[in-house]
Amino acid sequence: MPARDLVEFDPRYPAYWVVPMDGPGTLCAPDDVARLVLAGHQVALKDAEADR
Repeated sequence: MPARDLVEFDPRYPAYWVVPMDGPGTLCAPDDVARLVLAGHQVALKDAEADR
């Protein structure tokens, strides 16, 4: 995750914020992020089982 103030391309870092934010949690709700992570984890587990 990029630093909060990294809002322009810098070749030293692989990512930056396209839209500056005022503080943590202002771009989305933490529960939404948790659900997204859980969904990705479940897909990864399913793919791992299919590869066996």
